[in-house]
Amino acid sequence: MTRSAAGLVACVALLGAGTPAAPAADDQAAPIDIPSQALTGALERFSVLTGWQVAYRGTLAADQQSVAVQGERSPDAALQRLLTGAHLVAHHLGPDSVVIERAPAGIDPDAPPAPEPQDEAAALPFYPFYGALQSRLTQALCADARVRGAGRQLTLGLRITPAGAVSRALLLSSTGDPRLDAAIERDAGQVVTAPPPGELTQPILIVISAGLKEECARRAAESQRRERP
Repeated sequence: MTRSAAGLVACVALLGAGTPAAPAADDQAAPIDIPSQALTGALERFSVLTGWQVAYRGTLAADQQSVAVQGERSPDAALQRLLTGAHLVAHHLGPDSVVIERAPAGIDPDAPPAPEPQDEAAALPFYPFYGALQSRLTQALCADARVRGAGRQLTLGLRITPAGAVSRALLLSSTGDPRLDAAIERDAGQVVTAPPPGELTQPILIVISAGLKEECARRAAESQRRERP
């Protein structure tokens, strides 16, 4: 199958999702080395280095250049530095997942973050959809032993029907194993999530970090704890 990223540049990108606001509880500094480059590439590199999932509309990053980020930094500090000058802000969806949006008019995105307003979720209707999509996709991939053990970053392009079913799944970054590629596309193509917001641009680009196996193990352990009497 010939794979091309054409047509996905202006889509929503989900690198690798739940309740907006608070930063990660475990926000320890670690070595970060992200050279100045196209912002899309820099965000992908950030996701690989930190294991964080980053969601954004591809149009926000198009033609943007990132600044270099080096040294010991927490993921939050590294991401804020990475977005310097782009007039973009990051909002937490969970402990290690964020959505990037355009900074509101009159807001300096390079200033230290301030508490978000109570109606932030209402102003950003994509939050619930991002969370549902991430959860259902992870569940589908974790259910396949071959896929969850792939141990590498996966990049998928998805189209979703108004009812929330994935109508097309295309793996953009081959694993090198055609059968594994087909299994990933099959599993992703069976996902049914929440209906997407009407203003959501499609297709959706999703990058899932190489830590899928660990995430699947964490989910399995949580499920076992819930089932205990």
